[in-house]
Amino acid sequence: MEQIRLFIVDDNFVARRGLRTVLEKEESFSVIGEAASGLDLLKSEELKDADMVLMDIRMAGMGGIQATAEVKKKYPEITVLAMTSVDDPIILANIINAGACGYLVYGQFQPNEMIDAIKKAAAGEKVFIPQLDQFFDSNTVSTLYDIKTYYHDPLTAREEDVLSLIGNGFDNSQISAIMGINEKTVKNYVTRIYSKLGVTNRREAILYVLNHILTGENY
Repeated sequence: MEQIRLFIVDDNFVARRGLRTVLEKEESFSVIGEAASGLDLLKSEELKDADMVLMDIRMAGMGGIQATAEVKKKYPEITVLAMTSVDDPIILANIINAGACGYLVYGQFQPNEMIDAIKKAAAGEKVFIPQLDQFFDSNTVSTLYDIKTYYHDPLTAREEDVLSLIGNGFDNSQISAIMGINEKTVKNYVTRIYSKLGVTNRREAILYVLNHILTGENY
């Protein structure tokens, strides 16, 4: 049986080594590298040989969200799974939108559940520990399903670009710089997007993005 080649990214040395110790006991895993930041990961020669990156989110320097986007851009075949203590649904939505296949929140799973989750992620499944209906509060879950079933006029390609950037956590001024348009134009796009999607704020827009990533639907 071919081993799953793992690369661990976490700015906490103790956490990295502890995770490595557990994973190397599993015969189907091979830990081929470690990094303390997203930038260190991208500079690593071993990255190109990885099947999966286990990605922390909050790290000094380049964090997990940006690093995930960069990995998926350079090596789209590599699976990224967030392994984090972060329990903020907006941040988790952002890393999923950046290309992660899911997340495991520390303290919410047993070692055997982690091993099973990594194997499922390697097989192409989406992994969420804890599950959405256990993790998100009732208001958030309600909003998620309301948005899912809300009929809206199709977004234009430009509006989809703006929505994707919103989903990645960028504010209007950052979107303005990235897209090369003035901030007033960005605000106009955001207003039209909110109207079409039936949402009222950035949080709900990000949840919309998350839902459509989870279901594999287009915007």
